Amino acid sequence: MYKNLAQKWRPRKFSEVIGQDIVVTVLKNSLKSGRTVPAYLLSGPQGTGKTSVARILARTLNCNNPKDGEACLECESCKLSIEFNNPDIIEIDGASWRKLDNIRELSASLNYPPIGKRKVIIIDEIHMLIKEAFNALLKTIEEPPDYVTFIFATTEPGKVIPTILSRCQQFEFRRIPFRLISDQLEHICKKEGIEYEKAALDEVARFSDGSMRNAETAAEKLLLYSGGKILSKNVSKSLGVSSEEEINNYLSLIESEDIVGLEKFLNDIEEKNYDPYNFAKRAVMIAQNRVISGKSIHLWFNVADLLITAMIKSRMIGEPMLLLRNATFKAASLGKIESTATFIESLIKKGKTGIRNVTTIDTDILKEDNRQKIAVKPTNEISENKHEETTDIWNKLLDNLEEGYTKSCLKNYFGLEKSEGKWFLAQKSGNGGSYKRVKDEFEKINSAFSSLASCSIESIIDMRNKQENAPAKKVNAVQKKDDTEDETVKLLKERYNATIVWKSYV
Repeated sequence: MYKNLAQKWRPRKFSEVIGQDIVVTVLKNSLKSGRTVPAYLLSGPQGTGKTSVARILARTLNCNNPKDGEACLECESCKLSIEFNNPDIIEIDGASWRKLDNIRELSASLNYPPIGKRKVIIIDEIHMLIKEAFNALLKTIEEPPDYVTFIFATTEPGKVIPTILSRCQQFEFRRIPFRLISDQLEHICKKEGIEYEKAALDEVARFSDGSMRNAETAAEKLLLYSGGKILSKNVSKSLGVSSEEEINNYLSLIESEDIVGLEKFLNDIEEKNYDPYNFAKRAVMIAQNRVISGKSIHLWFNVADLLITAMIKSRMIGEPMLLLRNATFKAASLGKIESTATFIESLIKKGKTGIRNVTTIDTDILKEDNRQKIAVKPTNEISENKHEETTDIWNKLLDNLEEGYTKSCLKNYFGLEKSEGKWFLAQKSGNGGSYKRVKDEFEKINSAFSSLASCSIESIIDMRNKQENAPAKKVNAVQKKDDTEDETVKLLKERYNATIVWKSYV
């Protein structure tokens, strides 16, 4: 009977398992030392070797002549297990054998000792069991007979109840690296006498998404399509994936901001039935390579970021092509999309704003109730930067303090001052009771301040009399005006549906 590549090249011993070195090493060492446990849980993406390793472990536990933690594959027990005829190895599909009565039947069968060394129960996709079946299984694996070993495999360990997980030695299988998959495909082709192109094997390995089984299945499909050969020119048509040339054309259209060309291109790949997820994934890889090469770093970084977002969301909706289109058109329009900060700076240069002598514009875009609230903070003097530093640390200090009378006193009557590089706690209003309370808690306040500023407050100073006798401060900078008089405010509201939530004046 014909066996496909995935069946024929399924690993039969640990040394044949690809890309799961940690799992293999731990299991082999446990078998060599005899330190096996009653229950194992193997979890990870499909096609990474969970079921194969479960069978290898079961085979090795029953092997009559194991060597260095490996089954001999020659004894009667090994031959029976390879042919799935070993009565001591029971393999169950959790999707169809998931009810309470099934687990009860299984538990009853464990009362009969094995013919060989051990009775091994493999339950594939264990997360499919119903709650009552899980509870029944729990009782069984808590106190199993000495001759019984359980091996569970699942792609969704989060659905396995915690009480089962806690009683298993757990192994997490990782996606297999692209290069290992490609090398294994090359090894298979050489052994099978298949004519191949290495570039085609690389394409298949990328398409497999870290799954060796996916890669072997795709390689066989390509083999049949090409009449017994694995050729690069047939990868795109046989597997429904884009070629590198197509991806480069796509990225060139983005770079040239050709929206019309991109619309035609996307229509073409939709007609070819390309998977939007795989297409975006390949485009991201090439865009990232361009970032690494230092070519138009800003553009390709943003293109990759947009496509990655589309990939993530594409698994959540039924029309992933819509996401790819939107991400593509946005990527091609990056040069035309104006940021809020750029817009404000352009207004300042044109003199269309009431703000003068501005050196920097810092905009924080906050979303609330589907509106953009924009905080505009003008700065024009070095002294103002110093004031902002003081205000920032003061606000953080208040945030770090517990609610209570001390915090209330600080908030209402005190402030933070910096002179000649030293920090002082200044009382600006209030009475002697407020001063006493802050003085009593000064050590605690200073500790909180030190964690923020990496230095200490020198002392508490009283500025109440100084403020009362001080002359009026002359204002040489921007005078506060009503928001409706500021041209910037008007334009921001019109352009971004914005609301000014905070504005500072010198």
